This record gives sequence, C-alpha cells and structure tokens, in this order.
Amino acid sequence: MKTIFTPPDFPSQFQAIGVIRGRLELEEDMRQVFLVLPDGVKVKARLSGALRGKLQQKPQLIDKVAEEELLWKVYPKTTLVSHQSSVNSHLLSY
Repeated sequence: MKTIFTPPDFPSQFQAIGVIRGRLELEEDMRQVFLVLPDGVKVKARLSGALRGKLQQKPQLIDKVAEEELLWKVYPKTTLVSHQSSVNSHLLSY
C-alpha cells in the first residue's frame, strides 16, 4: 500500500502551528533567540526571515518584544532522538 506522506526525519517527530504567549530574549545579532513563557520557561526559538527583517528595520520593536508578553504565532517542533526530548519553536509573527 502506498502512502502520500513522506517518512519523518527522526523516529518520533511531531509538528503543529499554534499561538503562545511570551516575550523574546535575544542577543544583539539575533542569532540566539529564546521565547520566555509567562511561567519563566525558556524555549529555544528561531525567527522567520520576515520577522527578523521587521525587527532589523524597526529597532524600537526589539524593546517591545523583549519587555511585553505578546501572543506569537509559532511552528513548534518536538523531536525525540536517543531518548532525549527537545522542543524548538519557529516564530512566524506576533
């Protein structure tokens, strides 16, 4: 029986699109980014190209996303590799 779905990249991989509330913690060059959730949990994140461009064009937005808890559209991805679970988020917009 043929399947229309491609096999996953890893043994256990789950993906979804959703929204999450938090603020950004980022370095000046925006290479290292964390989404800090209201309960203090830090999730490693990656900015979309469009969002990175928006922040570079309007530096005043960097203060806003770092200080205020905003609602973010995210593409979270969890992967189980070698019995270790990791969570990453791709931030699309706020």
